Amino acid sequence: MAERDDDGTPKRLQSWCSCCQRVRQRIIKGEEVRGRPYEARRPNKLGIPTDAHGYAPQTEREREIYRAHQRERYANRTPEQIEDQREYHRIYAEAMRRQAGIAPRPFKRLAPQRPVGRYVVMLDANPFLRWLTRWLETMDFGLERLARESGVASRRISDARTSGKVGLDTVDRMMTAAGEEHLVYVLYPLDE
Repeated sequence: MAERDDDGTPKRLQSWCSCCQRVRQRIIKGEEVRGRPYEARRPNKLGIPTDAHGYAPQTEREREIYRAHQRERYANRTPEQIEDQREYHRIYAEAMRRQAGIAPRPFKRLAPQRPVGRYVVMLDANPFLRWLTRWLETMDFGLERLARESGVASRRISDARTSGKVGLDTVDRMMTAAGEEHLVYVLYPLDE
């Protein structure tokens, strides 16, 4: 516990942590650090005969025990470990491709991206296009602004003009943005 005055301020401040202070004292005393104390000891530094990489050679029995241990670890991996290893190898392979100067692979969409399970009801476009033409004549809106406010691409309108079909969601969104959502059932009455 540090000594403190009556008002609670410490009497003495220490600007070094204990580890740094120890190193500082050793330097002041002139002690020399020999070797690399924080590095793993290599057998060749201990006078044991080593192989070309500086490691003690293993006997055939030791190698077999190690290989059996590795096979057992590989066979008993959890699904999380398998997934982690796959991700590691995928990232490593990608890094090696970049290092070799290979450009990233562009992934192409094979089919247009659509929400799964979405079913669009297609309707005859003529009643909707007649309404849209009359509405645009009476309002100072443009088609682009109506499409932007309804969240529908204006391309859908030109597609409706060429194909003669329009989606019920497009009709509903555009008429709701125009403030005439009640006319959807007038243009497209429900079949009894």
